[in-house]
Amino acid sequence: MNATGASGTTPTDAVRSSISATVENYLAALDGLTGGPPVPALRHPLGFTCLPLLRGPVGICVHVWTAATTATRLTTSPFHCHSWELYSLVLDGAVHNQCLELADSTTDEAYRIFEIHSTAVVDEIRATADLVSVRTGEMWVNGTRDFYHLRSGVFHRTVVPGGEACTLVIGLSRPGGADRSLGPPDLGSHQRRRRYCDPAETVWLARGAARHLRNASGEGLVEQLSATAAGAYVTISAEGEM
Repeated sequence: MNATGASGTTPTDAVRSSISATVENYLAALDGLTGGPPVPALRHPLGFTCLPLLRGPVGICVHVWTAATTATRLTTSPFHCHSWELYSLVLDGAVHNQCLELADSTTDEAYRIFEIHSTAVVDEIRATADLVSVRTGEMWVNGTRDFYHLRSGVFHRTVVPGGEACTLVIGLSRPGGADRSLGPPDLGSHQRRRRYCDPAETVWLARGAARHLRNASGEGLVEQLSATAAGAYVTISAEGEM
């Protein structure tokens, strides 16, 4: 996504418009859908299904938690951090994020830090030499129509009470970092093959998410999230971090 504005617009306005247009185009494509969508939904090991709308320095996706889909196995733990800035709108349900405080450790209760490098086919989960202990910190409770921001590098775990929720997520890349997770200290490096939904399940998930997206868009909430993320993107770009 290009941060350079057209004549008469600011860079922030240009990025905001691009984000909003991506969501609108996604909804329009679903309205006329006769077959499977171009990008299948990913079964994420953290317990949700990811519907990607846009990949790139500004990534846009919808996360769906539901017991109606088959979960994939998590090999490390729910404790993780992103290499990118996360801006999210809760479209339906409730999402709790508990921040974690880490300290160096050599005890039996230690976790090992893993770096995660992903392709479309596999997640490469690389064990580091770092062992840490974990203390739970603040719990952020967000319900339907709430916004939240998770900074890159902040370890947390996400809990969805009742197991049903849907969020619109905008991710802003920061170069040089890696997604990380905590796992057992005796676990070594390994690969996990990425699992995708079939076309029928992807369409079912996308249409359910689209209902929530349309409602939020009609209330101006998608535009509000777009504006917030666009401002942050331009700031990061100006700092030379993108």
